[in-house]
Amino acid sequence: MNLTIPATPSSSAPGQLIFDHQRPAFDKLAAVAKVCISIQRETLPIRPRTNSLIIGPTGSGKTFLAKAVADELGVALLSISVSEWILLGCNKRGASTTCPVIVRFLLKNKEAPGVLIFVDEIDKVGGQSSWEAFLRTEIFQLLDLNIPGSLNDDEERAYTDEETAKAREVLSNRTFLLAAGAFQHL
Repeated sequence: MNLTIPATPSSSAPGQLIFDHQRPAFDKLAAVAKVCISIQRETLPIRPRTNSLIIGPTGSGKTFLAKAVADELGVALLSISVSEWILLGCNKRGASTTCPVIVRFLLKNKEAPGVLIFVDEIDKVGGQSSWEAFLRTEIFQLLDLNIPGSLNDDEERAYTDEETAKAREVLSNRTFLLAAGAFQHL
């Protein structure tokens, strides 16, 4: 397959440029994200999946597309890389574990019309090590719109049940989850 990248990008959102080869993916992602953020999911008879996956080679613009979609919709973006994910219960060494970072982001944006959480390098969770198994569990909980209970933040302050419930509400009803991976070994 021969893919040519045009020399002139087209404008999509303020401050963002989308190349012609990215336009179809951008249009689809923006449309799905808009629906996922705007529908009242609790009124639906079934719980629809609101996750999307971008697959492409390294350097093809997956992260750029996530930023462009967030800009297009005017929503806050939390970008998390799997290779930098810190599991619950790990020795933090000055860094934040990832689940409380997500909860803080959701609480900070609890009044916003929607948010986008982008999980990059999702292809790195396919191994057999115990770290990868625990990582898969935490990521699958996020994809299932679940937040673990009894979380502490950086200052070891425990989140209240009310805060956790509010974060779950934002995650369940106004969040578009987007994952990306190269899957080059396939």
